[in-house]
Order: sequence, then C-alpha cells, then structure tokens
Amino acid sequence: MNLIVVFAKAPLPGLVKTRLCPPLTAEQAAAVYRALALDTLAQTRLVRGAAVAIAYDPGTRDADAGWLASDDIPVFAQEGPDLGSRLAHAFDHAFRKGAGRVLVIGTDCPHLPADCLEEAFAALERDDAVLGPTHDGGYCLIGLRGPNPAVFRNVPWSTAAVYGRTLELLREEGLSLKELAIRSDVDSWTDLRAFRKLCVAGDDAPWTRTREALRGLERLSWD
Repeated sequence: MNLIVVFAKAPLPGLVKTRLCPPLTAEQAAAVYRALALDTLAQTRLVRGAAVAIAYDPGTRDADAGWLASDDIPVFAQEGPDLGSRLAHAFDHAFRKGAGRVLVIGTDCPHLPADCLEEAFAALERDDAVLGPTHDGGYCLIGLRGPNPAVFRNVPWSTAAVYGRTLELLREEGLSLKELAIRSDVDSWTDLRAFRKLCVAGDDAPWTRTREALRGLERLSWD
C-alpha cells in the first residue's frame, strides 16, 4: 500500500503561520494556514493508488481535526518532543499499519501537485528514499520504504541546514536516494507574496481555498 501522511496542526490564531504576522493578523494567518491545508489534502486525493492519513497536532487539548478530516481519511496524533521524533513516529505508525511506501508532506508547499507525489512513489519502487527540497534549505516531502528513525536524529530543524544534514544521514544509513525538483514553500510574508501572484492570477489552478483566502486580503499592501 502507498500511503501519504499529511502533517497538520489545528488552525489556531497565534499558533500557525506566525511569521506572516505582521502584516497579517493572527486570525488572518490562521485562515491562510487552513486554506493551504485543505488545498494540500485535496491534491493528495488525486494521487492514483495511494491512501491518505493525517498526522495531527491539535495545539490545544480541545482542538480536533474535524475541519480537515473525513470518514475515509484516518487521523493519528503526532508524538514526540521535536519534529524529528514526530516524523520518525509517523513513519513507524504507517509501516506498522501495513504501508509499503510512505510519503510525509506538510501543508506549507502548495507547489506540490498530485503528479509530483506520484513521481515520488515511482521513485520508491527503485530507491530507498525520496526527498523534495525547498529553496530555504529544508524539504517539503520525504518518502521511505521502510522505517529508519536515524535519518531524523540530530537534524537542526527550522534552519537552512536541514536538507544537507538529511542527505548526510541518508548516506550514513546506506540508503539510495531520489531527489525531486526544488520547490518553494510558504513560510514568510515574502513567500506568500510570491505565491499570491500565481494563486490569484490562475483561476484554473488547484489552490481553490487558498485563492479565496488571499482574495479576502486584498486591502493589504502587497507591494
């Protein structure tokens, strides 16, 4: 079974997309996050021959994943004190549930369409791992065909060194790797401005909810 695991958080003001504030308010940033997450999930549904699950961080005890999940998409909790341990747990959980190839993606990379996810699964038929690099030195996608928690240890998360360190760990583990084309994610105001030009202009683009959310911010100065 091919499985896509989407890492997501509750869209709570002040807890998501904080680097967009200012100029966005915490509520506006949360609305952008929510739209990006829903559009990401919509893309995963288009991937042929793959199941989808959500690894969820509620942020608060009372926040659930009802806004994102549906009856056909299982949800499990992210577990661990840092991102590395949470990623390792997600892969372990997925393989224990019977998955043969697993991709983990976040909700920050709207440039990750269904055909890219299909390319990643195809790569895992030949290689042990697949990575989708981002321009900020991180990655928007990682795929494995077996659990390997070592590739998530001692990584300087949230820095420009994430991708390079992950490459080192994959080599140390003797894993063959397919690197996908580099992409942009949406973390900062500069990122969002660049994405808006594509999103708002392209009425036929797949980012329906994000386009609507950004059109609701037209009073802002985007220059």
